[in-house]
Amino acid sequence: MKKQKTKNKSDLSRLTLLLLVAGFLGLAPVSAADAPQPEPIVLLTAETGVVLEWRAPAFTQRQATGGDGRSYVALDAPGWTESGAPGWPQLPVASALLVAPPVGDVTLQVQVLERSRVSLSHPVLPAPKMALADDPSAGLESVWARSEFAYSTRPPRSPRPQESVHQWVTLEEAGWMRGRRLVRVIFSPLRFDPAGTALDVARHVRVTLRFSGKENRFFPENLVSRNPPDPFTPILERIVLNPAQAAQFALPERTVSAPASTLADPPGGADYLIIAPAAFTSAVNPLASHRAAEGLRVHSVTVEEIYAEYAGAHQEAIKSYIAHAYASWTPPALSYVLLVGDGTEDGSGVQHVPPYMITDPWGYEADGVAADNRYVTMDGPDDQIADIFIGRLPVNSVAEANTVVQKILDYEQNPPQYPWNERVLFIAGHENQANGEEFHDTSDWLYNSLPSGFSGRRVYFCTQGCTQPYKYDDMTMAHDVALGALNGGGLIATFEGHSSDSQWDYDPVTYAPLFHVNNDVPNLHNGGALPVFVEATCYSSRFAYPNNETLDESLLRLAGGGAVATWGNTTLGLDSGHESLRERFFYATLENSVTELGPAIGYAKLGLDSKNLCLHDTFTLLGDPAMDLNLTVVPWTDELFLPLVMRGG
Repeated sequence: MKKQKTKNKSDLSRLTLLLLVAGFLGLAPVSAADAPQPEPIVLLTAETGVVLEWRAPAFTQRQATGGDGRSYVALDAPGWTESGAPGWPQLPVASALLVAPPVGDVTLQVQVLERSRVSLSHPVLPAPKMALADDPSAGLESVWARSEFAYSTRPPRSPRPQESVHQWVTLEEAGWMRGRRLVRVIFSPLRFDPAGTALDVARHVRVTLRFSGKENRFFPENLVSRNPPDPFTPILERIVLNPAQAAQFALPERTVSAPASTLADPPGGADYLIIAPAAFTSAVNPLASHRAAEGLRVHSVTVEEIYAEYAGAHQEAIKSYIAHAYASWTPPALSYVLLVGDGTEDGSGVQHVPPYMITDPWGYEADGVAADNRYVTMDGPDDQIADIFIGRLPVNSVAEANTVVQKILDYEQNPPQYPWNERVLFIAGHENQANGEEFHDTSDWLYNSLPSGFSGRRVYFCTQGCTQPYKYDDMTMAHDVALGALNGGGLIATFEGHSSDSQWDYDPVTYAPLFHVNNDVPNLHNGGALPVFVEATCYSSRFAYPNNETLDESLLRLAGGGAVATWGNTTLGLDSGHESLRERFFYATLENSVTELGPAIGYAKLGLDSKNLCLHDTFTLLGDPAMDLNLTVVPWTDELFLPLVMRGG
């Protein structure tokens, strides 16, 4: 015990010395180019703490008229998210994740190194509240909100709620991922003062996080690193501010309380678990054999066996079995779960593999919403961060299962031998600029960010300012061009805009859809040139909707074309969250070589800010989480060069 205490004192002293050195070095100004970025500058990472610095954004002001007819100032800070308390001033914020020791305290110290005050011509525009639009295909829309308490210029008798707790930097527990404890640091650099119609700005802050705990149990020599490393470690190393600790600060493999099971466990453990009805087993066996040939330890079990083993609700029985597999099987722990079979939200019809149902985060769906993510949240007290990659093949028959499995196998083993996958498709719906919708701009940003070697194709339906050639103000033309682009195939096809479970966008005059499940999916004939569909929209992946087949599952089930996988929302969501997921998925796959769908999705979800955490649960992969995105572009085998003919005069 004495030796541990001495080590603790020594390490803390070393951290104090390093902090002093970092403080000295931190006096050097950061370049202006770095100042607007939402990411902090990391000065120091150590076993006993982290030191970082943040700078306020280089924001601009523009005058705006509120829903009450008054004048306001809107603050624009590119790359930063916005505080979202409805009716309160809408201000830029940023956040970052760190890995913390699994036990012990994390304390926060904040130094404001530079502070200023900025006068405003009008109060800051309040954040809207989100409500369901009258037209369900429009999803959520912004509704005017203003808290008179927040904008009162008279000294309140008691502190305002935000004033009494306001801090420039705050710390919160983010959850657990694969035995790692994650904490989120949030930087709120601006504070609105209604009495002076001004902003207080923390232009430059230094943040020190100290890790401490009883009897020093958090130090790496007292932890058991996972060996061999699991596929989650590289994700964490890319996303957290202290990547060196991603492998060190890990609990031992067997930390979850696992339900007992009399089902036969695979003798050597498993990396990849398939759960399917007995009737679909033969259809999915070729995929199981393919994954085993790739080197994964594969195990299959039927839902009938699980239900016989665990009493109670079927979704809880399935989760209990996955928890048993994760905690009890021979390490390394289970990494992939594939559910094979469809299910419904209300329990009607045949529940081949039921969805895991949670309360609708928006409060609109009485039966709740499908959240397969909750099948694989093993570590931590009811957090939303997945500890296993999960996907679903939402099939209702052996024929559908055969179709989807064969599409995956052909995609990986026998893709078309021409450069179909150098194309990335960007399709977007019309904007309502009064609501701050920027579907075209955000899609353009991603299009312009494509790495070399990939070519983009844009098709946008447009009702305002339609000057670019890829923006179509006629829905018939936009529809036909979009269908033609999809029939050409591509690596990724992405849609941004409003949608319902059955269609993308609509013409606000004629109500004609841009793309519809019944009218257009059967007309896709892209053969093996199968994109992964990434949907920055609402409802398109609502596979468990009991009333009809929904858009994304129909794309996956289609023989002879459609999609090889889809990733979208089973319910509503904010544009900011959808855009964040799509951008980070592109960054992971096209720029960071994270080619497997499960890890790429895990990376994207860890970047969600506090306003969009519900998307951990509701953004759902319809496809195989162990499937690799095909980034091998095969050039044309033959090229034809035509003579150049020029007409004189």
